[in-house]
Amino acid sequence: MKKVIYFLVLLLFSCKTQEFPPKHTDLSNHEYDKYCKKLKEARGKKDYFWAGSALANLKESPKKVYTLLHKSIRQHDTLCYQIHDYQYLHKSGSLTVSIIKTDTLRWKKLCAECEKIVPLENYYTKKEKETLAYKKKQALHANKLDTNLIDKKLTHLLSDMMYKDQVIRKIPFMDSENPRWKEQKYLDSLNLVQLDSIFKIENGYPKLEKVGYDAISVPWYVLHHQSDTFVRRKYQHFIEEAVKKGYLSQGMLDGYNERTLTFEGRKSRP
Repeated sequence: MKKVIYFLVLLLFSCKTQEFPPKHTDLSNHEYDKYCKKLKEARGKKDYFWAGSALANLKESPKKVYTLLHKSIRQHDTLCYQIHDYQYLHKSGSLTVSIIKTDTLRWKKLCAECEKIVPLENYYTKKEKETLAYKKKQALHANKLDTNLIDKKLTHLLSDMMYKDQVIRKIPFMDSENPRWKEQKYLDSLNLVQLDSIFKIENGYPKLEKVGYDAISVPWYVLHHQSDTFVRRKYQHFIEEAVKKGYLSQGMLDGYNERTLTFEGRKSRP
């Protein structure tokens, strides 16, 4: 009887370890549970791309991660647009997702395979059309705002902050190890001081009626590019406030939270 019970316990344990990778020491319990849940959901939907992404975040072997990613783009070739997006943002220094950090050589091979399926020329054409459509939509909404309520001094300040936020980041193929990133970090710190002052004066996130659609997302960019987790947590409620009011999308809040967890995980490492 004892042998039967022992066998059942061993079987259950084996199933559990096969279902999810063992917890990596770099991951917090919250992160581990979160990505295990994402992995389970992706498997249930037979979504190989997000299953591979979840495994990357769980620190699974690069071979297993990229086996799923290659399988995903063969299943749905439109995912190549997302791969190109990741590569574009990665080269600009704006984004480094776990699937890239897992194995940069395998990532380059995945990008090369995607380029055969979706040529970069097609990708950039689609990107330009999406940008144009977005600008038209924003212009339509902007026409509904009373321009007499726009605070020109505040919008000018936010515009200057956006310039400082992007002046280094927008340089094509800027490597994250480039010394100029120190300059960008300094500009980010100046932006944070100015933003803190704006929040105090405006008693919260700036109102859409005062800054318009062009400047409403600037505070999000400034906070999103802060690497200090204490700072990110301190100002997070302002972003949540803006999402509730419809100034920002839920996706922007999700991206902000994802990046905070990434920085917190990095901070906990030896």
